[in-house]
Amino acid sequence: MEQGVVEGENPVFDTDYQRFVMRSQRVEQILNNLLNDESGQDLIEYALVAALIALGAVTVMKGVATNIGTIFTGISTNLTNA
Repeated sequence: MEQGVVEGENPVFDTDYQRFVMRSQRVEQILNNLLNDESGQDLIEYALVAALIALGAVTVMKGVATNIGTIFTGISTNLTNA
């Protein structure tokens, strides 16, 4: 009989159970680390700020483009009538 194995116990089951417990603890540790990890939040915040700035710039550029178009239309009309 192997050392450390009590007669009537299933050493394969015990080993599988121990592996299961160890893996469960490891998964729990990984999930806790992910929940407590805040290192990626800065990057996300910067990305959101950049997206808001880009959205504002696009909105402003549409208004500027309309105004520039109106100015060039006025210039073209003045040149045609001159």
